[in-house]
Amino acid sequence: MAQTVVSAGWLEACVRVAPDCARDEIVARHVHGWSTRLLKTCGVDVRLGGSPMRGPVGPRLVVANHRSPFDIPILLSLFGGSFLSRADVADWPVFGSGARRAGTVFVDRASRSSGASAVRALRGRLRAGGTVVVFPEGTTHAGDEVREF
Repeated sequence: MAQTVVSAGWLEACVRVAPDCARDEIVARHVHGWSTRLLKTCGVDVRLGGSPMRGPVGPRLVVANHRSPFDIPILLSLFGGSFLSRADVADWPVFGSGARRAGTVFVDRASRSSGASAVRALRGRLRAGGTVVVFPEGTTHAGDEVREF
């Protein structure tokens, strides 16, 4: 947790002094570094199977099951991008402000207009060539079954 607090403070300082045109890149590099350091600190060894991605990266939608708290830093370290998250996460101490700074799109599940707004935001990020990460089950749970999206 201390690493995250220090990291969040450092990011905020860097972004405040950076020119507008460099802020997105600074945030992306910082988030990648934070996630990689967090995984290393916690002893998480990420191993990939298959062929590595090659060539330029364009718009991509990453869809994953959410099985542990490490899913987010693992996906950030591999793909970066913006996440879709439930609205209350925006109010969490430290992680909420970090998620907002990293470009997380928040959705109130009980609000149709919030859902429509979130879809528009994610579509805009994909159209701009970005990466969007979603957990369609909308929550974490133990076990291997796939729950309703």
